[in-house]
Amino acid sequence: MWEAEVLVYDCVAFGSEGPEYAYEVLLLRATDGAIVQVDEQTIACGGLGAAGFDLLLWSPDSRYLYYTPTREGVPDGCGFWAGAVARFDVQTRRREVMWSAIFSPDRQRLAVIEPSALALWDVDGGEIARWSFPQEGVLAGVAWSPDGERVALLFVQTLCPPAGPSRLFLFDASSQEAQRVLATDEQTFLDVIWQASEHIQLVDDQGTTWTYSLTTGAMEPDE
Repeated sequence: MWEAEVLVYDCVAFGSEGPEYAYEVLLLRATDGAIVQVDEQTIACGGLGAAGFDLLLWSPDSRYLYYTPTREGVPDGCGFWAGAVARFDVQTRRREVMWSAIFSPDRQRLAVIEPSALALWDVDGGEIARWSFPQEGVLAGVAWSPDGERVALLFVQTLCPPAGPSRLFLFDASSQEAQRVLATDEQTFLDVIWQASEHIQLVDDQGTTWTYSLTTGAMEPDE
């Protein structure tokens, strides 16, 4: 059995007037005393970007440790980002980093957002499905369905600055097919939230939240 531990060393100046850096290391400790270094970071104190380790979960079979190397902050630039997720294989000692990824509500699957595709992973294994993004704008939001069987993906014409038509797609993990369920030229939506089975909430560029019914196709602003 292994136990994961994050060691954090506070900011220290390099030289009398040099920059300050912090250091973090992620370790695995076995019951027999063995130690394995999983990952390490040198972090510029007061700098921009995203950094810092945080433990997320073990896979059910305890082979994979999932953690984030971006506990705090956000990356430079503009665009959709869900936070990085890394996976360490205890058997092979191999580390994989998904720069933008979201766990399903039951934490048994992982939606990995790549530059031009969505990949679904099983936490006990690897990739189980893949969908290449359509040429209909840039990704603005991603949300799992409550049952973890579908993923909603929101696209907008531009994000920097936010403008243009919006398109909402649903990707089904079982059929591995995507369907466009909403196209609007009048509103620019920037976020998607999926809390009820057949109702999806969309947030527009004015901060107003709308509820879209997958059953009827109707969309109304929330009161």
